Amino acid sequence: MSNIIDLFDLRPVAQFAEGFIIFVHKNDLGKENPMCVQLNLGMKRFDPVQPIGTYLKFNPFEPLDSKDNEVHLLYQRTIYDRLSLEEIFRLMREFSDKTGYVDE
Repeated sequence: MSNIIDLFDLRPVAQFAEGFIIFVHKNDLGKENPMCVQLNLGMKRFDPVQPIGTYLKFNPFEPLDSKDNEVHLLYQRTIYDRLSLEEIFRLMREFSDKTGYVDE
């Protein structure tokens, strides 16, 4: 068992017009205010892991079908194409530290 999550376990749930995508852990889909991470495509980085309400409260967003595998794979490819491996690893470590989720 690894001590950090697998990036594939994060599912896209919302997108902002400015190039921001919100991801939550697959086990938290449908929960009221799960921990999430925001992908900032313009800055090519992930913003801090925090409750989803922090990001969605004041920002208009487009919901994404988190159960649609094509959407999921599209955003997974986007992450690997646009971000460094160091940034991806930093996100996985932070997400695991803040949520307690690990790869099984």
